[in-house]
Amino acid sequence: MDILIAIAAVLALVCGLVTFLVVRADFGRNRATAIGAGIGLVVGLSFFGILYLAVGAFLAAVVAYLVMRRLVSVRAAVVTGAAALVAGALASAALLSAALTTM
Repeated sequence: MDILIAIAAVLALVCGLVTFLVVRADFGRNRATAIGAGIGLVVGLSFFGILYLAVGAFLAAVVAYLVMRRLVSVRAAVVTGAAALVAGALASAALLSAALTTM
């Protein structure tokens, strides 16, 4: 059990740091720190439900944010990134559930 907690903590730190680096230019240092901490917490906690698929959902959200930030605006990028994170997490949970039911 200790190894799972350690993996979740490392994933939370890495995802929080990546988020901080991505949004720092748009939101400033203080807001970026809060956003990075929040995303790190979400990914770290969701690791216990959907395991490594939480990282895939996070990466999809970062890519969606970066693409929309270039194309439209920061506000649209935030909404799109959040929607991608939620959709990715829900799809991952459904995929994991389907895999476990058919075992």
